[in-house]
This record gives sequence, structure tokens and C-alpha cells, in this order.
Amino acid sequence: MKKFFPNYISHIIQLLDKYYEFTASKDSNKIAVIPILLERIENLRCEFASLRDLDDLTEPDQLSRNISNFQTLLMHLEELESFGLPIVTHYQQRFDGHLTSIMKQLCSEVGSPVDTPHVCAISTGTSGHGRDYYWYHGYFDTIFVPAAETFSMLNLPDLLHELGHHILKTYYHTFLDPFIEWIIEYKEKLDKVILLEDIHDPERIDECKQVFSRFWPESWRDELVCDLIAVYCVGKAYAWTNLKICQSSFPGNSIYFYTDSHPADAYRMDIIFAMLRYLEISEENIRKAWLEYATIFRHKKSFLYEHFFPLDLTKKIAQHVYEICNDIGLVPCTENLHKDNTLISKFNRAWGHFQEESKPNPKKKGEGS
Repeated sequence: MKKFFPNYISHIIQLLDKYYEFTASKDSNKIAVIPILLERIENLRCEFASLRDLDDLTEPDQLSRNISNFQTLLMHLEELESFGLPIVTHYQQRFDGHLTSIMKQLCSEVGSPVDTPHVCAISTGTSGHGRDYYWYHGYFDTIFVPAAETFSMLNLPDLLHELGHHILKTYYHTFLDPFIEWIIEYKEKLDKVILLEDIHDPERIDECKQVFSRFWPESWRDELVCDLIAVYCVGKAYAWTNLKICQSSFPGNSIYFYTDSHPADAYRMDIIFAMLRYLEISEENIRKAWLEYATIFRHKKSFLYEHFFPLDLTKKIAQHVYEICNDIGLVPCTENLHKDNTLISKFNRAWGHFQEESKPNPKKKGEGS
């Protein structure tokens, strides 16, 4: 171990030197995140070098701690190799370059207060079936999407949701601090409900409490805020895109189903409708389509669904996000919808054309039986 451990670290440092040399050779005018990648590689190299050069690296009383630190650095290395380097190795102007230029124009149209994130077209998910699909990697300031997204406008409103995650990096507390008070309020209500329902099953009680003590303060609120930012920026087009993704999700998933990372689809649509109302945009046709979809499978709500996902909380969240979006200078979609040359208006028109094409053609007199 006295030789193997430091030699192994030296081997990794040599790899990082090669990664740096390769990345630095690429055109940063095309791949804007190259400076970020170079900084990440250099920082990681320094951390490995500092570990290797410890005087007590292989001392018995320190070895366990040093190996633990080494394993943590390996996780960062894996992150770099799995997501950072592929941004460079898989770059194609037709896909990544085109999508990044779309993202740049969108940032300009909506008045984004942060730098344009890079878009990389190597996500493995398609149409909501893959767990990756559209997703944002904050460590590399990059949005990952499937390559096929260059061929259709219908999914592109989802870029605004991922831009929301990018914006949250800078304005996290501004958007999310009020949730703490709200969560405490609704958790107290939930505790009372659990007592009134006389629930004795420890698993069900634990599930109820964890929804508010763990999920809400972490990932659910991020997703809901990003949904609202997207609706604020692109309007009803995002609602249609979200409906499309819901219909493309894993077979059998209830609209009331939730995971550690995402709240229920039904609640996400409720909060989308709330923002449309603040923007004074008619929600009639999208709500009708959503209700038609929701009734097809007759999914049942859990006995505490309304307490997990309080409907009156959607109004508080939507109003709060609407006001913050305005405060940080984001441009509401209503200012872009009637400008023919904006991507915001094109996305909405694309969904309008899709709706018209989806309508059955009325039979002319004399046709059919």
C-alpha cells in the first residue's frame, strides 16, 4: 500500500493532465463551457496532488481517513469523465451548437440575469421515458438533451425549465427561502390530520412526515419553481410540453405518483395553471386536455394527497415566483407572444398548429356511411 496508493494517485494526476491538454485544444468560441471544464480539471488535479503529497498518506492511523478522502475525489473524477469530458468529445455543431444558439436567443428574449448555459445533445432519455431526458448539470453549467431535439419545436419549451435551474444557482435563497415558513405551516396541519385519522401504521406515518420534512424543502420546491419560471417565460407552450411528457411517462404511473426528486404530475399541472392565471393567459383548452387525460386511467389519490400537495399553496408559490421573476428582470411571455420573430411566439404557434392538426377533419356531405 505504501507504494501502490501514491502511485495510483500519480496515475490519476497524469490522466487529468491529458484531459486538460485535450480540453484546452478545443475552440472555446464554440464550446463556451471549456473555461469551466479547465477550472474543474485543474482544481481536481490540485486536490489529488495535495492528497498524494501528505506526509502521513499511508500511516496506519491515517490510512482509513485518507482512503475515504481519495474515494470522494474519485467520485468527482467519475463526474468529470461521465459528463464533463463528453461535452467536448461529443460536440457537433449541428446539434450542440444549434441548440446552444437557441438557448442564447431564449436567454436574450426572456432577459435572463445569468450567463447562457451550454446545451449538450447526448442525453439518453427520449420523450420522458428515459430518466435523463432534459436535465441540468450545475457543476458544468450545461443542459443535457436528446440529440433528436433539433428536429422539433414541441419539446424545446422545456429548455426554459432547465434555465430555471441555472437561474436558481444565483437566486436560490431569493426564490426558495419563503418555502421554509410555508412547509412548517403545512407540516403542522399534516400532523393534526394524522392524529385525527388515527393512523397507527408506522410506515404510513413516516411517509406522511417525510414528504414535508425531507422532500418539500429539497427537490420538490426546486422543480415547482422551475416549472413556474418556464411558464412565466414561455407561457402555455410549456404547459403543453409538460402534458406531452406526462403522457409519455412510464406506463402505469399515476398522475398522483411522486418520487424523491419530483412531485406528482397532477400538482405540477395545478401550479402551472396558477401561473397562467397570474399572467392572465386562458388555460381553458390546456385544462380541458389535461382533465381528459387525467380521467382516462381513473387514477386514485392517496388518502392524504390534498395534505401532501395543498391546492391553496399553489397560489402562494405562483404569486411569489411571479413577483421574483419580475424583480430580477425576467421578461414575461406576454411581451413576446405577439412578436412574430421571437422563439417564444414560435414555440406557442408550433403547439397551436399541432392542436389544429390533431383535430379530426369533419366529413364532407356524402362521404362515409
